[in-house]
Amino acid sequence: MAVGKATLRYLPTVAAVCGLVLFAPAFSLAQAPAAYPTKPIRFIVPYPPGGATDITARIVGRQMSQNIGQQILIDNRGGAAGNIGTDIAAKSAPDGYTVLYTLSSHTINPALFARLPFDVDKDFASITLTATIPQILVAHPSLPANSVKELIGLAKKKPGALNYGTAGSGSPGHLAGELFKLRTGTEMSTSRIRAVDPPSPICLEGRFRCCLSRFLRYCRISRREDCERLELRR
Repeated sequence: MAVGKATLRYLPTVAAVCGLVLFAPAFSLAQAPAAYPTKPIRFIVPYPPGGATDITARIVGRQMSQNIGQQILIDNRGGAAGNIGTDIAAKSAPDGYTVLYTLSSHTINPALFARLPFDVDKDFASITLTATIPQILVAHPSLPANSVKELIGLAKKKPGALNYGTAGSGSPGHLAGELFKLRTGTEMSTSRIRAVDPPSPICLEGRFRCCLSRFLRYCRISRREDCERLELRR
């Protein structure tokens, strides 16, 4: 896949991100009045605009709005691995008009953070799984590896010399990278890509030799006429 003169190498998928919809705080449809909903519903997305969670929330929200006849308001509250937005949702009124639209980090964070200002089990009522989105492994054009096998070989020859970028500690990409290292017996360092930085250009700039991120982040570049599509497998 080309951007300018550089080419990103797409390697097989190693993980998936789940879109989760939860009433926040815990709310039962049995408690709702017969006329529900009578006003717009707020979707709190605990991540910045433009990411996979935000994109799928807007897709689901648009269709949901058509089905129920009420507006779905997307409220992006990113930060702290999703904990800021999640806390805001947990402290909202239990009236069914606040929905937390999040991803698998919702169940990961309790294992990573010693103290959270909310309880993922008691403060939320699950609604449904809306999407699974593949993680994609991308290599910088200068990296002498054209496949996952070659990448593993290179990493074993140079332990700790390679680095890979992810959305941050505890993100699906970070966990996928750690799982990759465990299963392949390799050692690579990891660094966080800021939410405002698209992963593809960062990899092209050479700031990271590899990037692990959600596939939707690359869709805009993949649609360019000068892009060459490479195989992506689950």
